Amino acid sequence: MGSQDSIENVLIIIKREHKQGLAVTVSAMSGVTNKLLELADSAVTKGEVNKNLINKISEQHEKVIQELIKSSDIQEVTIEYITKELKKLKYFLEAIAITSELTSKSHDI
Repeated sequence: MGSQDSIENVLIIIKREHKQGLAVTVSAMSGVTNKLLELADSAVTKGEVNKNLINKISEQHEKVIQELIKSSDIQEVTIEYITKELKKLKYFLEAIAITSELTSKSHDI
């Protein structure tokens, strides 16, 4: 789900098929999983956090948030949440860079 259009299509399907107790599971937006793996690899092999790549993930999310969410208040709260989560990711990657080790357990986080 890498674009506003694809997310809107999923929302249409969910609204059409909505039944009580419906649960929806989605994967990362298009390209994000690869970026996350690249970040982890860079932390392990180069001992550094690729801040440009984190910024690209942030920009990708912010763009979709601004396209899909009409309320500026909800946009702001959502972007703040994404920013906090990416800050945690940066700290996590810094720890990986220091140890030069990515365990299978931390890989799944």
